[in-house]
Amino acid sequence: MALITKPLDLGDILDKTVKLIGKTIKRTSVVAAIILLPLTIVLAVILGNIMQDFSAMMLASAETAEAGRTLSESEARGMLTSLLSSLPLMLTGGFLFAVGLFAAQAAIIRINCHEVDGVDITWNEALRNAFGGTMWRLLAQQILFWMVLVGIYLAAILLISISPWLALLAIPGIIVAWIWCWTRWLFAPQAIVNEESSVLDSFRRSSNLVGGQFWRVLGIGILLAIISSIAISIISTPIQLFAMSGFWGNYMDMITQSGDRTNPAEQLRTLAEMFSGMGPGFGIIIGVQTILGLMVQPAYQVVMYYDACARHGDLEEIEEHENSENNFLPS
Repeated sequence: MALITKPLDLGDILDKTVKLIGKTIKRTSVVAAIILLPLTIVLAVILGNIMQDFSAMMLASAETAEAGRTLSESEARGMLTSLLSSLPLMLTGGFLFAVGLFAAQAAIIRINCHEVDGVDITWNEALRNAFGGTMWRLLAQQILFWMVLVGIYLAAILLISISPWLALLAIPGIIVAWIWCWTRWLFAPQAIVNEESSVLDSFRRSSNLVGGQFWRVLGIGILLAIISSIAISIISTPIQLFAMSGFWGNYMDMITQSGDRTNPAEQLRTLAEMFSGMGPGFGIIIGVQTILGLMVQPAYQVVMYYDACARHGDLEEIEEHENSENNFLPS
């Protein structure tokens, strides 16, 4: 039986979201973990190497300060080259993590949409459909979305460069334009996964669904985003404290230790110790928060998407498409 059959009020959206998360959490957590846990380990190792290079650069600066000299041009160039040599690896790791993120998102949105329509789909069926055209369309949609946001920002910077007084218009304009884009295109990922829309069609489809209820979608979207962020923070905080225990331990030592705190070399050495072990923990935090977010965010956005479809009289068409698509899912 379909979970959503009519337009919902705010209380119904909250109720359906909680029920949807409860019904799908095992499958979504398995999919997210299988795809993102290995990539989280890779990201943690890469960040660890980068922070070790950065720490080594700070230690070298501390040693030269204690020796009463400055870094030579060759020494500075060598440290910078060492640090920049990690950049390609970082970009590669970031790209692989983004690919994994959108693959997991494609599978999890599919699981949630099928659950709303009362169609059975297992986690391994969704996982087999995670990588492919849908994933690349989701990635392309997000790239275009952020390109628009960056374009708006650059246009505002251009106006401010012409005259500082234009900042009075440009800064509020950035905020309004970003809010408009986020709200109008909120349902683009659901259109791509559930309706097999192209990238450009997903923007149009989302805009059509939001049409006539912009403020409602904006308000509910922000409210659910805040609630989910608070919930994720509560769950992830103990993990963050454990993952970053070395950093916080060194930080507490720095602010409580006795000695000459005005000595630049001593300060640099302390900071180097703080940052040396920060990379792996930071990578773990990114992975954990991403996995937790995928277990919550797609659920409430799918409920909002179906509510918008119901208000536009599109539920029957969506359900027919979902049932027909299910017939072609690999068993």
